[in-house]
Formats: sequence, C-alpha cells, structure tokens
Amino acid sequence: MNTIRHKISSSLGTYFVLLIAGIMVVAMLLNTAVQHYSDVEGDLETMSAQAGSLSNMLAEVSIAPILGYDYVTLQDYARDAGRQQYVVYVVIRSANGEVIASYLNEENLKSSGIAGQENIQDKQDYITGRLLGDDRLLESRADIVFGEKSLGSVWIGFDTSHTEEQSMQHLINQFIVNAFTAGLIAVILIFAFQKKIVSRLHGLIEGADKVSSFQFDHRLDSSGNDELSTLASAFNNMTQELRLAIDGRDAAIEEVERQNMTLEERVAERSRELQSLNKALSHQALHDPLTGLPNRVLVMDRLQSAMIRARRSKKNAAIFMLDLDKFKDINDTLGHPVGDRLLQAIGRRLKSAIREDDTIGRLGGDEFAVVLPETTLEKTQLVAAKLLSVFSPEFVLDSYKLSISASLGIAMYPEHGEDQATLLKRADVAMYMAKNSEKSIALYDPEKDQHSPARLEMITALRNAIDEDSIEVAYQPIINLKTGAVDSTEALARWRYLKQDISPGEFIPIVDESGMGQRFAKNILTKVIGQAGEWSRRNMSLPVSVNLSIRNIDELNLPSLIGELLQDNMLSADLFKIEITESELMADPEYLMNLIHHPALEGVQYSIDDFGTGYSSLSYLKKLAVHQVKIDQSFITEIDRNDEDYAIAKAIIDLSHSLGLEVVAEGVETETALHTLLELGCDHVQGYLFSKPLAKDLLVASIMQVNKKVRTMLAQYKQQMA
Repeated sequence: MNTIRHKISSSLGTYFVLLIAGIMVVAMLLNTAVQHYSDVEGDLETMSAQAGSLSNMLAEVSIAPILGYDYVTLQDYARDAGRQQYVVYVVIRSANGEVIASYLNEENLKSSGIAGQENIQDKQDYITGRLLGDDRLLESRADIVFGEKSLGSVWIGFDTSHTEEQSMQHLINQFIVNAFTAGLIAVILIFAFQKKIVSRLHGLIEGADKVSSFQFDHRLDSSGNDELSTLASAFNNMTQELRLAIDGRDAAIEEVERQNMTLEERVAERSRELQSLNKALSHQALHDPLTGLPNRVLVMDRLQSAMIRARRSKKNAAIFMLDLDKFKDINDTLGHPVGDRLLQAIGRRLKSAIREDDTIGRLGGDEFAVVLPETTLEKTQLVAAKLLSVFSPEFVLDSYKLSISASLGIAMYPEHGEDQATLLKRADVAMYMAKNSEKSIALYDPEKDQHSPARLEMITALRNAIDEDSIEVAYQPIINLKTGAVDSTEALARWRYLKQDISPGEFIPIVDESGMGQRFAKNILTKVIGQAGEWSRRNMSLPVSVNLSIRNIDELNLPSLIGELLQDNMLSADLFKIEITESELMADPEYLMNLIHHPALEGVQYSIDDFGTGYSSLSYLKKLAVHQVKIDQSFITEIDRNDEDYAIAKAIIDLSHSLGLEVVAEGVETETALHTLLELGCDHVQGYLFSKPLAKDLLVASIMQVNKKVRTMLAQYKQQMA
C-alpha cells in the first residue's frame, strides 16, 4: 500500500511540476519576447528620430554652399555629420542625382559588422555601390529645398547593431528574473498540491482496497465542496450500490439461466419467421402487387424457359401482348380504385382461361402478357380467341356494370424472333396492328412492322414535341370568290424534325397509332381557339377551322373541351369550324350526328373534308347539320385538263348547292384551275396560288396583300369573259 501511495504521489507530483513548469516557461518566453520586441522597436524609433533631425539639419545648412558651388564646405559638413555617434555614411547629391559630397565613417562601419576585409580605396564608390540602400542600416533621407526649387538630397546611414546588442543583454537579464520567479511559484504550488490533493487521494486508494476485499462498510470523508469531496461522495454511493447489486446477483443469475433455457426456442422461431419473410419477399419480387400475377421479370424468365423447351422438342412457343381498350376512360370517370379492382377481376378471368403450363402476367398499367410453351399456330390462335372471350360477360363492380374489350398481338418462336426482347417487341407491334384493324387479334407480320429504329426515334421525338408543346400551327387563308377577300382560315399542324419540315400526312398517322392523339388534339385545339379568341378581341373576326378525327373526338370528350376553350377565350362559336373527313363520316355517321347536336357545341360549324374520295350517302348529307363541303385537291390539280376531275367537281358543286351547302376547293395552284372553278360557281378556294400556310403573325400582315392579289385575278377573269 505504501508503495502504491508513493508511486501515485511521485507520478502526480512529477506531472504537476512539469505542468506548472511548462506553463511558467511559456509565459516567461512570451513575456521576454514581447519585452525584447518592445525594446528593439523603442531603440529604432529613437534612432530614427535622431537620424531625421540630423538629415534635416544637414539639408538646411547645405543650401548656401550648393547655391555658391562651395563643395569644399559641403564636404566639411558631410564629414562633421558623419562623425556623429552610430553614423556610417553621409552622401549629398545634387538635383540631378550627382554625388557632390560624401563621408564614410570606417570605425562605425567596422563595428556594425558590415565591412569586410577588403581595402577601401574609393570611399565614395563604396558608399554608393554597396552601402547606400543596405537594409542592415537605418537610412534617413532629406531633400535640400530652396523656395520651391529642389537643390538635391541628403542621405545618412546609421548603424543599428548596437540596439540589438543592448536588447539581447536586456533579454538575458529578463530571462534570469523570470526563471527565478517561475521556479519559486512552482515550488509553492507543488507544496500546496502535496498537502491538499495527494493526502486525500491516499484515502481514496485505501477505500478502493477495502472494496476490492468486498468490504463495503468503509466510508470516506466527503466534507468540503471541491471535486475531491464530490468524488468521495460518489465513492460512498458506489459502495452502497455495489452492496445492493451483490445482494441481487443471485436472483439475476437465476433469471439468466431461465432465459438461456428458452433461447434456442426463440432462435428456432425467428428462423421460421425469416424463412417465411424470404418467401414473401421472393414472391413480391416476381409478382405484380395488384393482381398477384407474375410481373415482367417472371414473365421473361418463363419465356426463356419456354424457348428452351421448344428448342429441345423442336416445337414452337408463343407470347401474347394483351392491352385493354379505353381503360383510361374508366380510371378518369370512376377513379383508380375502381380501375384497380377491374384489373384484378380481368386477371382472374384470364388466369382461368389458360393451361397449367401457360403463364399469364401483368407487365404494368393495362398490359398483360401470356406465354405458351410447346404449342402450334392453330392452338395459339384458339387460346387467343378463348382469352378474348372472357371479356364478353360484363364486369360487375358494386353498382357498376362495366363492358371492356381488349386487343391481342401474337409472336411465335422461333419464326418471329430467337430472343426474349425481340419476341416481346414484335408481340407488342402485333398488338398495335390489332388495335388498328377491325379484328381484335393480330399475328405479327414483318411487312406491316413500321417500328424500325428510325421510326421509333421519330415516335420518341414526336412524343417529346407534343409533351413540350413545340408543335407549331400555321394558318392558310380561305378566299370567298364572291367578295374576293379572305373570310376564314384553316389551321394546319407543322412539325420540324431533323432540320426538315414533316408534313401532317406523315406524322398524324404516327400520332394516332402511338396513342398520342388525345394530347396532340388538345394541344392544337388550345392553340387554335386561343389564337382565334385573340383575333376576335382585336376586332378581327376570322373564323378558323380544324381537322379532327372521330377517334380523337370520341376519346377526348371533345364537346366539353371545346366548350370550355370557347368560354375561356371569349370566342363566339360561329367563329370555330370542325372539319371531318368523308371516310370518317361514313365509318360512324350516327355517332357524328349525335356529336353535331351536342349542347356544348351549339353554334359551331362543320365541314366535310376530302369530299369525293369516299362514298357518302345523300341521306346523311341531308340529315347532318353541316355548313360546307371541301373538294379534295386530287380533283382540283388537273381540273382544267382532265374531264373526269371536271365532271366530279361540277357534280359536287351542283349537289352541294342543291342541299344548301357551300363548297371550298382545296389545293388551287394555277390561275386556269381558278378560272374553271369560277365557271362552275365554286364558293371558296384555298391553295398555294393565293398563299401557303403562314405563321399567325405573318397571316395578319399578309391578308391585305392576299385580298389585293385575288381581286386582281378576279378582275382579269372578268375582262377575259367580257
């Protein structure tokens, strides 16, 4: 015990001595350094003041000798000044910088430590070439001025070495005093530390020895309010807690033993839970969370397995792509919860219609895929028909009875592809073929596959253009032949792709086939009706017509959209016209009749576009509340030299007039064609002869020029007829 106490006392004492000594040494060094710096600065300031006074005085007394060219006297002055204490050199220069007097104090030079062992023969050269401007000397300069004229300057160099010697001696003295003071303070502090701290630590050591021998009744003196008193109090509390802890040790040991007995059972139970969780996670990774059907990952894996089996058995495998028709309408009308329940019901019906070896999966949205291993084309077609038959009974969800159809595309292995990606892609192409045909099932046909890489790039670029609203609208004037002026205009979409203008005839079919028709039609209608509204607010009543397909009208809830746009833009309905092609009219005339009489479209005018290319029934033309027919440009291009075109155009004009309809001739490009149409009594014309489609700003600026051009043509025609 005494040895431990001695070690603690010795180590703490040594540590404390070193700590105090270190602090004192640092403080002493800082104090000495500050004092030394202050002394050096003070000496230099004193010497600088002395140097300034001497140089100014010498400059004043040098005025007269310089004016009198008395260089001997100047030399005496320089010598007298150079013999002053600490002066090393004196140089007097004329106004042009020439040295006219100088003095080198060799004794002060040697004492400064600057001079070497060389023999100084030319003192003036030595001063100006070596000493003048030496940063080891304190240099003072004063200008010699007479009135406002500078006569020269005085340069005096002072030796600063003695200031460093004096400061160093003072530094040594200060260090000795500080060292003695620090030692005395350290001894006093160590004595106090030994008496106040170490003795109380001995008590703590004794208490620790008692605790190590399991003697918990020993108590330390905790009187006082310092840290050691707090430590002693904590020690006493610890011993009390240890007694309580030891008393409860046996009970704790018994509890641990009991817990160990059930540990193996808990581990086994946890292992079973983890196995169940892993199975659930594996199922989630490979199955659609909504329908419980295999997802894309598992479908592709099953397709790979089917291809391997087909190669081994030298048979075929097939994959279907199945997409629901107009499923978005259900989501938009009834909400996504109803749409999700409908997908679940469809998934159950489809699963019940396939064999056990077949795989039905949901790829996402309203797209399903079916994999048939080891099959033939005949069996595949039968399965496809069976799958579509499950849509015949209506789906009953709560109070809703939902009727929905689907389109199905088929790709066969290995005929249509030898890898999963190709087969899936071509089944998708076949599915779009089915959507665009009268049948709901289509087998992949390479001759009808328009999804080449270049076409896919164009589709992507077109989709981006629609999403970014970068499809432009041009307006082609329509001329009234009775007034000879522009009285309406047709809005035409314009798209620039790869630095080329793509005609609507090229990209509109892509829009329809790629399912972008709704967004495209909405964007165009918003722009056109907004522009017509702007013209109307500027007192420029210029009716605008837009060509829309029945598919867009059906899917876009067009009447409500047009009604909202007309109201938002404060545009009168009679300034907006919808053009529908004759072929689409005949595809669903009853639907079009209901559309025309829709309350939201009251006042909107209608025109039958490309008239003469279809097989319109006169009864429908009579029933439909259309205002106008447009003769297709294929009959106008050669109307002046083709008897059949002339006869068809004449028949259309006469028939339309008999039904009270106006007639517009499209694609008029020559004056002879215009003259022929005037002879036939055509009401309106449009075409490149008068104006190409123009941007909205150019159209407004060009209307007067177009009117002037048309009236000139009509006047010339009348002169010819006269």
